[in-house]
Amino acid sequence: MMQVFGARVTPGDPKAVMAGVQTFKEGKDVLVQLFDARWVYGAIHLESAFTHAQRAVDNNLAISSGMETEILLYAAGERQIRVALEKVGLTQETNTVAGVIMGEVGGNDLITHMGWERDDTLLEGDEGILDRFGISQIERDTVGEKNWQKLVLERVAMVTLEK
Repeated sequence: MMQVFGARVTPGDPKAVMAGVQTFKEGKDVLVQLFDARWVYGAIHLESAFTHAQRAVDNNLAISSGMETEILLYAAGERQIRVALEKVGLTQETNTVAGVIMGEVGGNDLITHMGWERDDTLLEGDEGILDRFGISQIERDTVGEKNWQKLVLERVAMVTLEK
């Protein structure tokens, strides 16, 4: 079963974070993808990215060679890995992480392993994310604030259409 989580972390080298994740994954059947939580608009954003990525992999339509990278691309609404990493990836300043985990262990196991503090409220999203996704004021005004998340989900879905 796939889980989405948020966590407070100590800023640092993203490569060191990913090395810690790799250590966590050793000997386990688990998939993990992490994002800077500042650029996630709700748990459904990552759930949708996961679903689209899984569908692409299952139908041999994946852009990348791995499921974790495919989730990254969909979450960012991008087709290029470099652009997706710049948009939603971890940086030296990242102090909040959003994650997708699937396998024999869950988000709390990873959070404990990494010494993080779970905080799913980090997934709520805000208007700044709309800027990051290039969502115009006209689009925002057209759908209204209660539907802003749907505009982000549209960008996630557009990755499939742009293939």
